[in-house]
Amino acid sequence: GGQLGGEDSNTYYAFTGFVRHDRGPIDVGLPTKGVQFRGNIKKKFDNGSFTLSGQFIDDKAQFYLPIPLSGGSRERINGNDGDPVEQLLSGDLANTSFNTSGGTYNSPISDGVATSGGYLMGDFNYRFEDDLKLTSKIKYANYKHNFALYVGGNGTNGNPITLNNYVESIAPDNLGYTAAYQSGSGAQINGNDLVIDNLHVDRLRPMTDYSGEINLTKSIETANGGNHNITIGSYIARTEAEDVNYQYRVLTEFNNNPQLVNLNYTDASGNNVVYSQGGLYNRIGQTANNFLSQNRLALYVTDEMILDRWRFDVGFRWEHTDGINSRGGIMSETVYADPELTAELSDVQTADGTFLRTEVNANAWALSLAGLYELTETTNLYANFSKGYFFPQLRGFAPVAGISESPYDAENIIQFEAGAKFGNQKFSGSVAGYYVGLKDRISIRQAIVGGQLIDETRAEQNTRTIGIEATWDYSLAQYLNLRGNATYQNHEITKNTDFDLVNGTSTEANVGNELARQPNLLGGLGLYYDNAVFDANFGFNYTGSKFTDDTNNIELEAITIGRLGAGYTFSKEDNNNSVRLGVSVFNLFDSDGITEGNPRAGSAGQTESQFFVGRPILPRRLFVTATFNF
Repeated sequence: GGQLGGEDSNTYYAFTGFVRHDRGPIDVGLPTKGVQFRGNIKKKFDNGSFTLSGQFIDDKAQFYLPIPLSGGSRERINGNDGDPVEQLLSGDLANTSFNTSGGTYNSPISDGVATSGGYLMGDFNYRFEDDLKLTSKIKYANYKHNFALYVGGNGTNGNPITLNNYVESIAPDNLGYTAAYQSGSGAQINGNDLVIDNLHVDRLRPMTDYSGEINLTKSIETANGGNHNITIGSYIARTEAEDVNYQYRVLTEFNNNPQLVNLNYTDASGNNVVYSQGGLYNRIGQTANNFLSQNRLALYVTDEMILDRWRFDVGFRWEHTDGINSRGGIMSETVYADPELTAELSDVQTADGTFLRTEVNANAWALSLAGLYELTETTNLYANFSKGYFFPQLRGFAPVAGISESPYDAENIIQFEAGAKFGNQKFSGSVAGYYVGLKDRISIRQAIVGGQLIDETRAEQNTRTIGIEATWDYSLAQYLNLRGNATYQNHEITKNTDFDLVNGTSTEANVGNELARQPNLLGGLGLYYDNAVFDANFGFNYTGSKFTDDTNNIELEAITIGRLGAGYTFSKEDNNNSVRLGVSVFNLFDSDGITEGNPRAGSAGQTESQFFVGRPILPRRLFVTATFNF
């Protein structure tokens, strides 16, 4: 960053960004890679400024999902090569494509979670008088977002099984089979080796957003020396997005970065069957073709009051939204591997060009109240209350033929917090109690049904959480500090209605249970040393036990992750130039633990027997860094 046009210029610039490439903490043959750049140009003038900023991103990151683990112990299972299987994502699936009646589908599986695009924003500030200020922002954003979701172990045989048993399960009384690896020499796979079914889901979510905001702030001094900063403003936005899904099923060996398996067999009637080709055994095709648009308009007013030792903040917001959900029809057609071949490859789904549309609209309001009191020079007391709202995902309100408008209401949230903050030369910290009540929350639950990932239920849920949290930073000696945080929360589901999106029925369930994947206890503790030349830290992060889903049938054990780091800084005091060389270790003791179970088990919840589907924490990693300041 710096000035444009010399020392006397009132125009400034700033630029930042990164370029990266790595194989990831688990090497699956599909590297993480990408770039992101951000910058701005700011023009200052007598009564204000104008800033033009923008971003460009083209970033691709691998995303590791749960895998089959050993039931009971929940440890990783050894693959065919004898090594514990950490991930089933396969680099051999890169550049996968197949024909559909709508054209060739090219899978973005090698990109993982991919985002490309950017935004352009103008930020204008103008001060009419010392006590009257106008601010305004306008923003245009356009992103292409693809989510290549590889669900390892979620097929007909979602757990590792020998090839011999696999063939018998799909073709009882078969007369024989041949199975070979797709890559390399095409070697035959042993009948006693383990194979597994997998599902790949591509979620395409391109979006465009147009938004603007304008505020007018008036400062008013009171007779007793206090001050009011009153702001009135408006926010307006339009967002357009697509919701397009593709899916296909894959047969692989059970190994890290597994090879694809091509399988042919002769059925009981003597017919030759091509079961999997290029590892693909079911080219499901397109499973969703939806277009969404939503408008939002908000008006708000706030008042920041500073009165001697008191400080108050009051705010009110009213908002209207309306949107259209256009859900495209899907058809299934027979597609051939080659138009000149008569052998059918499979039935592949694609968009049929038809749409059902529904409109939604809702109004909501929010209120925020906050106060702070300076009790002493080292202690502040504070409390805040808010009644807020969320507008549910538009994709959860599917169109129904003959109905032009769908019931659509805001989700409401009540929050309250009260506590104290302390700070002196030896100790700083905070302690607070809080309450969170969420009402009419809409949650779309997905599940593997009939070999596909579908929106199974839409849950309407009320929840309640009461908690207490604390933070601290204590100076044990010069340059040496003990820092930590702790949170305890008691949470439960107070209402839960599941609407079956497949059969159209509804049920009440799980009332009184704890929230899924939410621990009761969280915390961290660490020692930090820094004398401006040498620095070091050692600490732990703790996540308490939690349930895999709302049924509370399966509990995941607590997780403790250790971290260690150190660095040495070479610096020049006269010009603040410095170079820091550092080293750090994540998961120092290479601890095991399960962060979640199977979120696609559906509303019935997960079970555990010989196998357990779960997402283990990432293994130990070493980082070496260099930081330059000049």
